[in-house]
Amino acid sequence: MITEFPAKFWQSVFAVPANVCDMFIKTAPPDSLRVLLYLCRHGCEDITHGELSRATGVRDTEAALSFWTDNNVMSKADDNSETSEIINIETSKAVPTEILPEFAAPVPERRAGREYSPKEVVEYIREHDGAGAVFSKMRDLRGKELTHPERVLLIQIMSEWDLEPQVCLMLLDMCFALGKTTSGYIRTAAADFANRGITTVAAADAEIGEVLSQSRYESEVTAKLEIKTAVPKGVRDRIKDWHEWGMTADMVRLAYDIAFEQKGEAAYPYIHNVLKRWHTQGINTPEKAALDRKAFDTSKAEKYKKNSPQTSQLQKTSDTHKRGAPAFKDKGKNAGSSLEAAALAKLMNNKNDK
Repeated sequence: MITEFPAKFWQSVFAVPANVCDMFIKTAPPDSLRVLLYLCRHGCEDITHGELSRATGVRDTEAALSFWTDNNVMSKADDNSETSEIINIETSKAVPTEILPEFAAPVPERRAGREYSPKEVVEYIREHDGAGAVFSKMRDLRGKELTHPERVLLIQIMSEWDLEPQVCLMLLDMCFALGKTTSGYIRTAAADFANRGITTVAAADAEIGEVLSQSRYESEVTAKLEIKTAVPKGVRDRIKDWHEWGMTADMVRLAYDIAFEQKGEAAYPYIHNVLKRWHTQGINTPEKAALDRKAFDTSKAEKYKKNSPQTSQLQKTSDTHKRGAPAFKDKGKNAGSSLEAAALAKLMNNKNDK
């Protein structure tokens, strides 16, 4: 045995799903493991993202938790809440999932999947124009000779998924530009192209341009937000919306700062709502955002001033004086008249006595 715990540490223990260790010990980010351990320790308690962040030291708790929700280990109690009262642990459905490409629609299963012998691979290259160029491209990108399964994959993409060689060349360039070089990713991307009918050079060029643009934008945003771990799928989907709205990485950072100021954490639903409102109102530059924030602060200050206890008391006192002044004046006037009448009556009685 490598090591053991002192006996005193076994006096209090809590459960961690076995699947967490069996399936994710190599792939789970450190922050994700920290929040999972804390939640397992406090499984029966209602915990907010803010409390979780303060307890674990993890700044972006939503991103950390997304690893587990994306892999069906946990589910959020309220996914639409900005400060979800987190978390129901579900281990029965835990299945390790491969993150699909950012552009992927529902991907068809690998069709036919015919196997090719080494001799058939050579014959295919000889008989099909452009096939040799695809093999050479893959070999150059890999920097080494292709394995037989890799050669078979390329033939399947061209023959069974009907992607012409030029489209295959473009597809390979895209995958390697994204840093996604595994055969599994290339297969998934090719299946996505085939599923959506992206089989011509023109269609592939438009799709790849959009994918690479989204990838560059995501890199800019994650750099601005100082995200060091893999971007969870839920956050990636939101980043795609921000890109479509034309929000620069600087605008995303401004929304991030506002969320942290208001919520005390990087609440991505809150960030998303801020950016959505800006998009709706045509606020697309830091200068416009600054004016919007100034107007918001002014409105908030006026509302607070109007509803503050001191202002209410002053207003109440002012209203009392306004209502009471005429009554006080009339009372004085009537009192004066009564005194004058009493004095006149006394004078007349004195005269009569004489």
